[in-house]
Amino acid sequence: MASKPVFEFFDSNSDPTTTSTTAAATYAMQAPERDYDEHDLLSTSSTTSINSLFDLTSALHARSTSSTTVTPALSRNDSMKLTKKQPNQVWDFASKLDKRLKQAQSPPSLLQPSPPQQKTKLVFLLVGLPASGKSTLCHHFKDYIDENTSYRAQIYNAGNVRRRKSLGIFNDSTFFDPRNNQAKQDRELYATITLNNLLADVANDVIDIGFLDATNTTQTRRHRMLDSIHNANSQYTLRAIILDVQCFDANLVNFNICRGKVHNQDYANKNSQVAIRDFKKRLAHYKQVYEPVEWSELDEYDLMGWICGYAKFIDAGRQFVLQPSKSGENEGEREEQGEDVGEDDDDDDAWYWNLIESFRARYWDLKGKVYHEDVQTWYQEQGKGLLQ
Repeated sequence: MASKPVFEFFDSNSDPTTTSTTAAATYAMQAPERDYDEHDLLSTSSTTSINSLFDLTSALHARSTSSTTVTPALSRNDSMKLTKKQPNQVWDFASKLDKRLKQAQSPPSLLQPSPPQQKTKLVFLLVGLPASGKSTLCHHFKDYIDENTSYRAQIYNAGNVRRRKSLGIFNDSTFFDPRNNQAKQDRELYATITLNNLLADVANDVIDIGFLDATNTTQTRRHRMLDSIHNANSQYTLRAIILDVQCFDANLVNFNICRGKVHNQDYANKNSQVAIRDFKKRLAHYKQVYEPVEWSELDEYDLMGWICGYAKFIDAGRQFVLQPSKSGENEGEREEQGEDVGEDDDDDDAWYWNLIESFRARYWDLKGKVYHEDVQTWYQEQGKGLLQ
């Protein structure tokens, strides 16, 4: 029997800090404009809040010579089922997903070394409770892209924007209380600014791939972000993939809190036990409003053409499932039937499917296995004492 999910999580993107009430009143989406310093985008320092589940000294760039281990293999029970536009018909993704993944699978050496003049740009919308590992997964993926391709990827972290806008003022967990209406408006403002930064870089051809690194834990937030991506004013076609990061293992969450979050910028000069207690209160607030991604929600986005796929990353790589959207699978079906789907359109999409599948297939060997071993060692040597 599966263990009950543990929702004691902490996140890097919605960390506590105040902001002005006048700024919060303007959190509605605006035309994309840069609103960050370079340091707002990402940080690789182990003292920043974006360091999450796997912030370890193990070699990120290690290469595995063994055969790829996909953990676990994609199963029909875990496949995405969506309703076709025709009534009373159910579309089962699993039956055609293998075809898409086989087409996408290619060793890293065969990845496109230089980006073609593609007309598409890719946006990953991160979703997940705090401490689920969103920011670290973004960093791992970006590093993989940088090492193996010439595509330009960047991480847009809402927590970094919040810290800059709030001038370094610290707020405790009450900032994340769902009853704190002013703080809720401020958090929406930070998410809006972060997305505008990403869209501005897309419009100016600064990036090929953008990671919107924020919790996005409610359907209302996700709907608003995807609507803005879909309707962005750009000469490029934007493809959006929801990257749903989940963590049900209490040991992984506790490791992330004690090894990462108590040392981040939000808790500088704070006692570790004080920081841990505040984390847990903050996470409890997130749990109150968390709305998991459901198939009915994905149905809606797919029918509107807002997403091209959905990926689920569970417990630091124990499961990593990639599921193309219905529209992408329908295109594959039309190809099988001999219909012309447009060679240019197919090429525009192939580059990112190849990249995503290559990263997914290699992730456990590159990072996941080592991380789990480090967590086990830490828990035996230090964790139990810190968490008493």
